[in-house]
Amino acid sequence: MSSLFVNYNFKSDSIFDGSKIKLSVNNLFDSHDVVLIGAANDGTTLASPYTTNTSLEVSQDLQPYTPSWNDTLEKAAGRSVMITFQLGLTRHNH
Repeated sequence: MSSLFVNYNFKSDSIFDGSKIKLSVNNLFDSHDVVLIGAANDGTTLASPYTTNTSLEVSQDLQPYTPSWNDTLEKAAGRSVMITFQLGLTRHNH
């Protein structure tokens, strides 16, 4: 993800000496990449829902990942722009 930051410091003989204005742009190219896939498959296998032997109901054998409509996708956020003003008050003795 690419970001851009621009800062400007005010340097003058006024009460606002030392103040800053900041501009930041996050996700500059507005990419929406998938960053996480939450699989609906929990990794266990149900042998038979109607089995009478309880030791065979659920096994901990890992299942291969198979895409499902119930999977959860987490995507990167879109572009954001933020402007910040940081006040710097300075007392000048003239």
